[in-house]
Amino acid sequence: MSIFSLLDEDLEKETRSKMADKLTEIPIPVSYLSGYPNIPDLDEVYGVSYLVGPNSWYLIEISNIKEHDWLKDDVDNWWKSSAYQQLKTFIAKITVVNDSAERGVKQIQEYVDSSQDESLRLLQTFYLKIQTRGPEAFSKL
Repeated sequence: MSIFSLLDEDLEKETRSKMADKLTEIPIPVSYLSGYPNIPDLDEVYGVSYLVGPNSWYLIEISNIKEHDWLKDDVDNWWKSSAYQQLKTFIAKITVVNDSAERGVKQIQEYVDSSQDESLRLLQTFYLKIQTRGPEAFSKL
């Protein structure tokens, strides 16, 4: 997903240019790998351009951008390209979801809800026993 950085206008122009240079050196794949990517050891990463690879073409391809000449232009001129603008619009509309984090939040919420239900049941039971037996029923605890 290093392609997101390519469009980050806050990123240094030199870095974005290196990324574009590296991307244009890589042939567009006929097919793409699916599944979880191999995450490189970040201690060995020497900049975002290091992360550019064949799968970096994926978002450009699914956005139906056929013109890639803007990648060879100076970064200051990218904004003039309709293909660049189309990619920016496409990327901006992507909804990012962290499935594992959302599952974790849901499980925690279910646990909290069940704990609250259990605590409420215990309090209700305790209250009923006090009402029916009186406080001395608990003096032996």
